[in-house]
Amino acid sequence: MITKYFSLLLFVLICLSVPGLSAQSEASSPDVRVAYVDVQKALAESVAGKKAQKDYEKEVLQAQKDIDVKKGDFESKKEQFTKQKDSLSQDARAKREEELLQMERDLKRKFQDSQEMLRRRNAQIVSELVKKIQDVVSEVGKEDGFTLIVERSGQSVLYADADIDITPKVVQRFDASAIGK
Repeated sequence: MITKYFSLLLFVLICLSVPGLSAQSEASSPDVRVAYVDVQKALAESVAGKKAQKDYEKEVLQAQKDIDVKKGDFESKKEQFTKQKDSLSQDARAKREEELLQMERDLKRKFQDSQEMLRRRNAQIVSELVKKIQDVVSEVGKEDGFTLIVERSGQSVLYADADIDITPKVVQRFDASAIGK
């Protein structure tokens, strides 16, 4: 069994070493230039990425303020009800309890809607920035003669030498293109 695999391995090595038998001889192989870009790093370090992050954080804070106002109103009415519930008639108490339950449901719904809106907004912002970064990467790739540029954090990149990292150049070009607009 071992000799069978050894024979097969020996045959493959011989085929690869004979110029005419290999799939592509060295005379016809083009120069392949490969680089990578860390898109997450480019997003975090670029001027546009930092501005987008700051703007998004403002949106998050505003949404949180809106929720806090509604929550404060709910807590206030709940506390007021707790103080008054003994003096209320059974019908009035039941009506106020139902109002409080409805306010609580509305508050939860508002929170969920806000979270969904922020999630969609974040995805939109990131998508727009990534598209712009991809355009810059394409420009750099064409100008510098790269055959292939991969994304650093992609699942398929197991190792990449820092010498082929063009992220700083992409960030610089991206910042320059953002300033020019």
